[in-house]
Amino acid sequence: MGGYATPSGELVVVGRVDHQVKVRGMRIDLGDVEHAVRRHKKVRDVVVLPVSDGEQDARLVAVVIAAAEPVDERSLRQDLLETLPRNMVPQEFVEVSAFPLNPNGKIDRKALAESV
Repeated sequence: MGGYATPSGELVVVGRVDHQVKVRGMRIDLGDVEHAVRRHKKVRDVVVLPVSDGEQDARLVAVVIAAAEPVDERSLRQDLLETLPRNMVPQEFVEVSAFPLNPNGKIDRKALAESV
């Protein structure tokens, strides 16, 4: 958890600093999944998000930017299953041309989640 202390010494917790989430009862570090997806030769960049429709458990969605040609989802999934546990392999892959950025130039994960 991240946080800070106020001048009076009160500790204020602002949430997780890393990108760990709980999906189907398992804690998953999204950075580990992103690293594995990014190693695929046809992927230039990726952001992995937990997406929930409110009625079911969250599912992992990998939003990818292809390196040159479209990403073959089947091939990518097979490669990931060789290095990641099944529960860490994204259930869905969405290809985009660019990630939305917030005013300070970082990837806007909230806007990206709303678009998938």
